[in-house]
Amino acid sequence: ANSRQSSAPCSWAVAPPRQHPAMMAERHDQCKVISGNFAIAIQMVLGVAACTSLLVKRLREHPRRSLLIWFMDSTKQAAALGMQHFVNILLAVLFATGSTEASECIWFAANLLVAVICGIGLLTAYMRLHRCAVARWNLEWLHSGRYSSDETRPRWDWWLAQLVLWVVVCCVEKFITAAAVVVPFRRQIDQLIASIEAHTMRNDPRIELVIVMVVFPAFLNAFFAWVVDNLIKEEALPNRSRSCRNVICGSLWRAWSRWFTVTGNVTGVLPAHLTASLHTNSAPNSGPTSYAAEITSTPIASVQQQQQQQQQQQ
Repeated sequence: ANSRQSSAPCSWAVAPPRQHPAMMAERHDQCKVISGNFAIAIQMVLGVAACTSLLVKRLREHPRRSLLIWFMDSTKQAAALGMQHFVNILLAVLFATGSTEASECIWFAANLLVAVICGIGLLTAYMRLHRCAVARWNLEWLHSGRYSSDETRPRWDWWLAQLVLWVVVCCVEKFITAAAVVVPFRRQIDQLIASIEAHTMRNDPRIELVIVMVVFPAFLNAFFAWVVDNLIKEEALPNRSRSCRNVICGSLWRAWSRWFTVTGNVTGVLPAHLTASLHTNSAPNSGPTSYAAEITSTPIASVQQQQQQQQQQQ
């Protein structure tokens, strides 16, 4: 009798009830973002991949920054990427708790994808406002990518101030993106990524860890680092006589006019004189200094005026 009682639990452990492959595994079988030496080693590889992408970008850029300036720019971004990585891990653990079905690893990948897509837009808008503020209040020590009044002697205190500011901005951007995009649609995102995980990666948590913590983030981090490096390196400040609103609105207007010109040329919708006018107004250093003046001087406004004159003549 004792032998039968002792063998019953063993037989249950050896031959558990069969489950449908689409059903979620138990919590202890799920992929964890911070569990064991394997996960830590994977995260170290991810850091090496991000540093490699910055090195490749330096080899391809023309003209090249000096080695010291490039090192200062890269260390700013490396520190921000490191903090963003830990913020992503924290958010993945938080989003995977409770009544969710997806594991921490797939939540890490989903949160990273949303943060990269939305974060680039937020950081671009921030850098435009940042450069406006630097130009308006003469905050030369916060001029991103510029570390001294004398280019031959960079100051490490300027670099440290810019590094701390950029790390804080990037972390705040992560939380804003999570609060504005992920939290409102948490249940829908969880169902989507749980179904993907159940049908593709649930059989081996280590394979899932490699895919969603190395392969996918390495590609996203390389793209993110490439774009952000263009944002934080030294760039000419806007004219101090122009307000931040005019700078941002003018940039949006020029971007829209370029797109309108391209689509008009492709479809043949725009007449030749409108295309030439849009090219003139969309030049980076041309046009009026006021956004209101830019709007009133556009070819669309000219066309409307011509139509009103024709109606009055009729």
